Amino acid sequence: MSESTGSPTWTFIFALPAAVAAAVAAMNGVSQLSRSARARRTIEWIDSTVDRYVEDDLRQRRLAELRTEQEANLIATYYVPWWRLVLFPVWVIAVVSLILLTSKRGMSGMTAFRDVASHFLFTAYFAWLFIGSYREKLRIIDHYKAGVLSEPRIPLWRMGNKLVGIALWCTAGFYLLGGGLVFLFTAKYAQLAAISLAAGYMMLFAMIPYAKRYIQSWAVTTNAGSELIGNEASNFSRSFAVMLGFLGSQNNDGKNSEAIQ
Repeated sequence: MSESTGSPTWTFIFALPAAVAAAVAAMNGVSQLSRSARARRTIEWIDSTVDRYVEDDLRQRRLAELRTEQEANLIATYYVPWWRLVLFPVWVIAVVSLILLTSKRGMSGMTAFRDVASHFLFTAYFAWLFIGSYREKLRIIDHYKAGVLSEPRIPLWRMGNKLVGIALWCTAGFYLLGGGLVFLFTAKYAQLAAISLAAGYMMLFAMIPYAKRYIQSWAVTTNAGSELIGNEASNFSRSFAVMLGFLGSQNNDGKNSEAIQ
């Protein structure tokens, strides 16, 4: 690099992605709190209004449906904290911004790509957490609205290896995009940049409809309970949870299923 990492320029370069990521996290947190507050106000308004329409079954039913929907959102937010859905986009923004800025300051494209690849496992984990948490949040909402919410919290490891595969696919797509942008910004490896960008876009767009169906299927899969889901010996997430001590025993899944969360 042409400048020392202790110079004001490099201090700014490393601080800017962190500031952008913090701003995104803060805006998301404020948005979540605002939606929760709005849901509470809506419920209070319905409680104070519903008695006026005692003899109006249609209005009573519509108000009851609206109240149930707001309650479902509040309960889902309680069991799936907002920060679970923020870590992945914040991480991606911070890492990609950092690599792009450092590449413009003289880092070679190949070196920048290797630096990004060194964070692959962190990115894959945050993608796993984001997709799994969003899937679980929608399940809670659907089950509560249908009146079948018997399990308010199901650990993400029960989603099995398919969730791991989707997270890895998503991560690979983002890394191809990031690598292509780095090569493009450094004005080197133009052909490799075009191939990397095209492959990344194709992977992510191909994943969207499949991921949508996968996320929506969780509510149906767990209608009868989750005790028998994800107990396969080949389930990597479950094995990893056992290795880290989140599951005390292979035979006590029902009692310990919430520990990983």
